Amino acid sequence: NLSYSIDGDVYKMILVDGGVLPAFYMMQTELPLLGSFQIANTLVGPIDTNSDNCISKAELRKFIRKLNEITGLEFRLPTESEWKFAAQGGSKSQGYTYSGSNNIDDVAWYSGNSSSVHDIAEKQPNELGFYDMSGNYAEVCSSDPVNIDGRTYGGCWKYSAANCTPTSWRSGDDSREDQNKVDGKYITVRFVYSIP
Repeated sequence: NLSYSIDGDVYKMILVDGGVLPAFYMMQTELPLLGSFQIANTLVGPIDTNSDNCISKAELRKFIRKLNEITGLEFRLPTESEWKFAAQGGSKSQGYTYSGSNNIDDVAWYSGNSSSVHDIAEKQPNELGFYDMSGNYAEVCSSDPVNIDGRTYGGCWKYSAANCTPTSWRSGDDSREDQNKVDGKYITVRFVYSIP
């Protein structure tokens, strides 16, 4: 099982298994745009390489390619089904309204308790150990490994509680600057890989 670090804090890839989907590993946390990401003792760097507070399709493609070269695995964006299953607690689901609790303040930064994005993993995790799958950043999902324009799930810090459930999604967002990038003040990514 791989671990990774963001700005020196260590997290892990969590196995998601036991459902109708093939088993996969998913990052325990969201990826902050300017976070210094390291995996397998190799510095990958931030995903936002030009510090414009956006993730472009080119930046996403370059980041995934580097992860794959370092690890020998096939990192990608999660599909919508994978993301929702993990956010709902997978095979350990307790049926919570939000990812990890019926009380949104336990697990999420949203419009009721926040006016900006927060550091990752400050709230309690869900049943599988995933942080921030409700609120904080909305997360891109796609069946195309580098489609930055896929739906976003889980809501973000500016959304109401009703829009921060494990099944909440938007096909677009007023923060998008164009069809080749997303606004990192509201949206980020969380990578997965299938079991080889």
